[in-house]
Amino acid sequence: MSLTHTLQARAASLTLLMQLLTEHRSLTELLDLTLPNLKPLDRKFCQALCFSTVRYYYHTQALLKTQIQKPLREKDLDIQMILTLGLTEANYLSTPDHALVSEWLKQIPPRKSWAKGLVNALLRQACRARLTPQPSQAHATHPKWLVQSIQTAWPLYASQIFESNDQQGPMTLRVNLAKISREDYLKALLTLHITALTASTPESLILDTPQEVSLLPGFQEGWVSIQDEAAQWAGHLLALKPHERVLDACAAPGGKTGHLLALEPTLIVTAVDLSAKRLVRVTETLNRLGLQARCHTGDLTQPGLLGDAQFDKILLDAPCSATGVIRRHPDIKILRQPEDITPLVHTQQVLLDNLWKHLRPQGVLLYATCSILPDENEQQIQNFLHQHPDAQAIPIQLPMQTGLWGEPTPSGGVQLFPQKNRHDGFFYARLQKITLPACS
Repeated sequence: MSLTHTLQARAASLTLLMQLLTEHRSLTELLDLTLPNLKPLDRKFCQALCFSTVRYYYHTQALLKTQIQKPLREKDLDIQMILTLGLTEANYLSTPDHALVSEWLKQIPPRKSWAKGLVNALLRQACRARLTPQPSQAHATHPKWLVQSIQTAWPLYASQIFESNDQQGPMTLRVNLAKISREDYLKALLTLHITALTASTPESLILDTPQEVSLLPGFQEGWVSIQDEAAQWAGHLLALKPHERVLDACAAPGGKTGHLLALEPTLIVTAVDLSAKRLVRVTETLNRLGLQARCHTGDLTQPGLLGDAQFDKILLDAPCSATGVIRRHPDIKILRQPEDITPLVHTQQVLLDNLWKHLRPQGVLLYATCSILPDENEQQIQNFLHQHPDAQAIPIQLPMQTGLWGEPTPSGGVQLFPQKNRHDGFFYARLQKITLPACS
């Protein structure tokens, strides 16, 4: 990699990380704004460095504490982030030692020349050591509150969860079986020397190596979509029937909306999302797939938004802590705080209560999150069942839910854990509205 191609990338990475920490903006959002302004080689380097820095942020901060006798002042956050990025590059990226040190020294502002000696010494020492956490120390890359929450909830699986969170998630495809069979799509991939393995759903393929979307055969023609293996189970668990009225609540970015209609094109689907900007992505996804739904912007926590509409099936992919998809969004480790969980649980509860009123008798509501925290999942469903006598859990059986893959829950739901080279962490519960006997 040419050094002239990484000077700007390092500057962009420094600016991006400072914004993430001070403005609490997501890594995905900041990369979307930053990468288009960089050259192709710079984009690749910047993205790799930023993902690694955020993924191993807590481990790197712990290393810094052992090396700096006196903590840096708050106004010297830029120096701390130069050290953080430099240590990450030394420990997780294969940059030559001389290039790494000299290039980060150039990022120090002239008014803070005092920091050059510190940065030079620590980065040279890091290059000599090239330390990385061992698997048994994977929890060191997570914030303490999250470590405690996961160890308390899932003591048998905690180590596996921590390790999976620190690995890059695979690129998983959902083949549109209305346009091409999975077997034929595999053949189309092989003609381009792209190899993949079949996974648990009838449509899923896991690529051996992630690819640019533009390289996927028939992507623009709607042959295939990008969707995690666990998320693909939503459409199947709803057991869709022709001409049913379906509500896709919190629908953006539209992957599940498209899957519902691909499974049963005669559905009358209403897709609702709080964000008008994100709802545009739902429309774009449906247009690419050649499908249609009624798309509306609105806050489903507000009663009356749906009027007197009734639905045969409701998919509630609820807002959550996203603790099951940390490997894809490692900034969750930094941005998510323990005090965020209670408001999220409340929002989920309000959504469940409001949407239940719009479910027809004998209808089914599928509750889903990409969380692994019981408060948002099993405990949420148990509370709902206790408060709604007309709700009955329909047990879920998935082919990969036992052992290290996940756990069936007492309410009949299933908690999936993030798996190396397989699915993300996910929770499903299926609820049916029953008719209560009339009072005598």
